[in-house]
Amino acid sequence: MDVVCHSTHHNRVQKLVLTGGEWSALVSRLNESSRKKQGYLLRAQHQQIASELAGLTFAPHISEKSRELAAQNKSLPQRVEALMRKKKAKLDRIRHDRVEEELREATFRPNLTQTKHARAARLVAERRRVGHLLQYVSAPRRGGGVAAVCGACGDMLQSGATCL
Repeated sequence: MDVVCHSTHHNRVQKLVLTGGEWSALVSRLNESSRKKQGYLLRAQHQQIASELAGLTFAPHISEKSRELAAQNKSLPQRVEALMRKKKAKLDRIRHDRVEEELREATFRPNLTQTKHARAARLVAERRRVGHLLQYVSAPRRGGGVAAVCGACGDMLQSGATCL
């Protein structure tokens, strides 16, 4: 196979014809040059990778703060117990909130902050009412005896009976 090359020299075209042996030598030389260039690039790439990997230890860098936090970690049973305490406290708080909500909706509101004098006056008024009720209860009834109420304990007594 003959290959024709064109070269220009002073605007003159000169034709070169390569013979089979010359063609083979050219291809071998180009292949060898390509292999050398490929090898050089491969070695350069390997050197770059080796220099990048030289500083790596393949172990993570753990900061001092992370080490302190890890040292504070408790065992699994301790963590579960803590979580259960938190859950119980949360449920107690929810129950307490519900009871408070129900109490806010309640209409009966006793005044528990009365002074001693106000409580004493209220008790005297109640005793007067009770006294009137006792008179009513001890009044004669149809069908028999007179019923009475014990002033000490409030028990109903048959006529003539005494409280122990």
